Amino acid sequence: AAFTSYVIRREGVTAGLLITFPWDPVQPGKEGIYLLEVDPRFQGQGLGRALLAAALADLAERGRSACEVLTIPELSPAALHLYQGFGFREACRWAIL
Repeated sequence: AAFTSYVIRREGVTAGLLITFPWDPVQPGKEGIYLLEVDPRFQGQGLGRALLAAALADLAERGRSACEVLTIPELSPAALHLYQGFGFREACRWAIL
């Protein structure tokens, strides 16, 4: 299976991008978020929230049973807040050396 991209364009440029990938066959039905990025010029406009909502709706429609993402709260508290707002919960902590 391949990566799936979700894109928001504004003013002729890619303003936001979210990419998912399947965990099959390691964990059938699970999807991972590879990247969620919003151009700094468009941050604060809800584009990250819109991308995540669209991706999760699409994954559910395609029968994907779970989705996970690696984020480091100390480096991106805004990302952690966004994911938690969609019901994601912390599964483990990673050490940064």
